[in-house]
Amino acid sequence: MAAIIIQARLTSTRFPNKILEIIGEKPGLFHVIDQCLSSLANKVVLAVPNSQFDNFKSIMKDYENQHHKKLLLHSG
Repeated sequence: MAAIIIQARLTSTRFPNKILEIIGEKPGLFHVIDQCLSSLANKVVLAVPNSQFDNFKSIMKDYENQHHKKLLLHSG
């Protein structure tokens, strides 16, 4: 069993929320998730800071509703 861990955060001094920037028709983070899900890995885990957990929870719900795929969210 293989898993991919994506480390993500919304804070950046030069480009805040850059992972949510729309590229084509969807946020950049969704492009990364799609590529991970198309690999041989059978799990994708999004690792986020504790302080941003609620923000990412709603972002992941949007992804799961659009793509009908289950993702794991971990904070720490």
